Amino acid sequence: MKSRTNLIKCIYSAVVGGAFQLSFRLPSDLVTQIILIFISGLLFSIPFIINVQTIKNYRVEGIKGFIISDMLFAFAPAVISAVFAEVVYILFKDIPDYSKGMGSIMFIAIALLLMLCFWLGYLLTNAIYKRLDEDD
Repeated sequence: MKSRTNLIKCIYSAVVGGAFQLSFRLPSDLVTQIILIFISGLLFSIPFIINVQTIKNYRVEGIKGFIISDMLFAFAPAVISAVFAEVVYILFKDIPDYSKGMGSIMFIAIALLLMLCFWLGYLLTNAIYKRLDEDD
């Protein structure tokens, strides 16, 4: 069951990474681009939100497994997919030199920021629910 969940998370994250590149490269106006990037960030957050709910509902022993799983099955596939999508886009579309790589850098920065925020959320959720269990 765990391996199937990790495979689904891996495929989902890879699709989100590619979708981020589409939302970064294809729209011509800034407002549409920002809205689509925001939606991509929300979509990238879904596996982390599920993990927070798992930590909350099942009172896990530690969060190290969740962090490692996030790095291997959410962050890495999404980054690889985003970089690959940008390389393919650059090969087939003539874009200015200053813009090459910006989508990947932006995605990595957003993904890292989201991931770090959720890791803090894991830590706080785990600590709060452990304390609640001790009080009962």
